[in-house]
Formats: sequence, C-alpha cells, structure tokens
Amino acid sequence: MKLTSLKYAFKSALVLVLLSIPMTTWAHQPDISSTMLVENENSEWILRITCSASALEYEVKKTFGADSYKSKEEFESLALKLVRENLELVANENEKLNLSADMVKIGHETQILFKVSEMPKEFNSITVKNSSFKDIHHHQSALMVLRKGFEKKQFLLNNENGNTLKLKAESNKWVMTSNHDFQIADTLKLMGIAFILFVMIFMSYKVYKSRHYTLSTNKTI
Repeated sequence: MKLTSLKYAFKSALVLVLLSIPMTTWAHQPDISSTMLVENENSEWILRITCSASALEYEVKKTFGADSYKSKEEFESLALKLVRENLELVANENEKLNLSADMVKIGHETQILFKVSEMPKEFNSITVKNSSFKDIHHHQSALMVLRKGFEKKQFLLNNENGNTLKLKAESNKWVMTSNHDFQIADTLKLMGIAFILFVMIFMSYKVYKSRHYTLSTNKTI
C-alpha cells in the first residue's frame, strides 16, 4: 500500500482514537506507550503504537547497536524492523494477521502505524502481543481494540503478562481471557495438590487404623 493510502486510512481511524483517549501524557514518558487496534469508517484496521522518542531510541540501540544508524531514514527503518519483530496479532485463535504497510512519525509523541491485512469480517477473539519495549524497566503499554459498536476499554501489556493479552468478545465488549485462563490453571493445580494430600492423609489414617487394630488384637490374645 502506498504511503498516502495509509495516511488516509489512519486519519479515518484517528477520529475514533481522539474521541476516546487523551494521548499527550504518553508522549514524554519512556516507560509508558499505547498499542491501539482501530477499525475505521471503511472497516479497515489500523494498528497504532504511540511511544516516547527516547524509548524507541533506547530499544533500537539495545537491539541493533549504538552505531547502527547514521540518518533519520536508517533509524526509522530499524524502528520498523524492531517493532515488526516484536508484534503478533492473532484473530479467532489461529488466524495470524499480517501488517501490509507501515509509517513512522518521529516526535515527542512518536507514532508507528501499520495497516492490518486479512482481518476476518467476523472474529470473536483477538490476541495481541507487543514486546517492543520489553527492555525498559516497568514499561507498560495501554492496549485498546476499538471496534464499531463495542465499548471502549483499556488493558495493559507488560512483562508480567509477557506483553501478550487475549481478548474475547462478550456482549459488544472486550474481556480479558489470559489472566482468567491462568487463574483456572492455578486453581486446577491447587485442587490436584489438595486431592493428593487428601489421599496421602487418608492412606496414612488407614495404615494407622490397621496397625492399631493389629496391636489391639495381639494384646487381647
């Protein structure tokens, strides 16, 4: 896709974004960014990442080296490569989505834009991974999926959840399933441990009763 087409698609999506979230506070903090998947008025999907210039520069230098670029164009190219390598979008459990176009806007509020291709018309879940800033201490990325007719809700990507969240559609709103699944797994583990302990205690009790009965019988004889 040509750059002008991406700009047009993004402008349509930006209207929704500006109505939903104030972005200025993210522009100057290296430990905070945003990851937004937005459906525009033409039913096209745009992925917008907003971060501080210092955060992006830090990750580019850490990944590719301090002397890896000598011009703005080289830096932008590496920034796109960095983000692409740390992004993953999956719809409906197993439909991996592609990023067909990109653009970087360097500034206090640095923006990285992608056109999402092959997004299914109907999808009930979306998994978003963005580990582009995983090396920045306590970094968090505000995640939003702005879909037509859906409530606007913010989630957080961070190192504690592997910078990955799975959201599922429930009554025209997104709900997080990653932590829920984790809690279920933990609960099952605890139930398993409790069952094993119960069996061990029960068996110990049976052995104790058996020995006690044998000793009592011998004494009687």
